[in-house]
Amino acid sequence: MRTSVCAETPGLPADNQSRYRGQFGQSLDIVSEAANVLRMGISNAMNKVRIATLAEIDPPTPAHALIADVDLVIVRWPDEDEVTVLYGRCLHRGALLSDGEVQGENLICGVHGWDYRFRTGVSAYTNEDVLHRFSHWIEGGEIFVDEDEVREWERCHPQPFDRSAYQGAYADPHGTPAEPYIQWIQEMAEYGLERTGHHGRVDAMGVPRDELPTWERYPDLDGATTSRAPSR
Repeated sequence: MRTSVCAETPGLPADNQSRYRGQFGQSLDIVSEAANVLRMGISNAMNKVRIATLAEIDPPTPAHALIADVDLVIVRWPDEDEVTVLYGRCLHRGALLSDGEVQGENLICGVHGWDYRFRTGVSAYTNEDVLHRFSHWIEGGEIFVDEDEVREWERCHPQPFDRSAYQGAYADPHGTPAEPYIQWIQEMAEYGLERTGHHGRVDAMGVPRDELPTWERYPDLDGATTSRAPSR
């Protein structure tokens, strides 16, 4: 019987992760590895699909795979015939982590530098940021994942990327409070004035221009303003 990947990956509670990592270094990595083995052991029915070969993956360079509309990132361990298969999107802005790089024990996003331990998917900077780790198998130098597991994860975490549209897999699906107009900018880049007309957007203030106050409607105020000597 397959366990649901909608549930959190077994491991230490989030509020304890920093403390345990600080005291025991790699203990969280060991727990995550044990959890991955547990998931592999209890997944009786598997739909294995090949995503790469060991020979294709250079240890310092993450590789990309797309399964069930989910981007995966594959990282080969240094000096070992082992890999990690993680969710392949940065949790910050959704950038493809396969476009990043491996530095030491960390997978670094190539856009804003967010980091994740490549063996576990847990960020060393803040342990609350965790990339989902998918089960995988290596047989005869070929790397496989369970497509059903990936599909189930996608059902719980629908992906917002329209790969046939402008920017496609490279679109920023949500933006941040610091950049509230990112989606509008992307729409203008894709459609130009096609959706707004040649005048562009006119609804920013919510009041028609001809209903706004004008100087002509307030002559006394206009005179008082223009005749007043500048102050210092």
